[in-house]
Amino acid sequence: MIKYYALRGNYVPHPSLVLVPRWTGSVEEYSYESKGDLYSPIYGVDVPATRFAGSVTADGFRSNGSREPVDVLVLGDSYVEIGETDQDIVSERLSAASGLSAFNLGRA
Repeated sequence: MIKYYALRGNYVPHPSLVLVPRWTGSVEEYSYESKGDLYSPIYGVDVPATRFAGSVTADGFRSNGSREPVDVLVLGDSYVEIGETDQDIVSERLSAASGLSAFNLGRA
């Protein structure tokens, strides 16, 4: 695989965010299983897969329970973007713990 073409197939240019996911322009739900980014069967240790499920907005970012005006904007990598459910992402946990409105702009 050539990474350039993989990126072009999954992302489109954006004037201020550099790249954004290539979405259909509607809210989408997804579900998948993963054993983690560091898992390898070569070590001979089998681990159970974790199921991840969530949704993204028409803009390609995680669905957020917070409403405007937003008090906290959460930026980061896959650890910020991904959680086992929509309620398990960093911004939702921050909102629940602090009572502030938080918006998730994490990108894996």
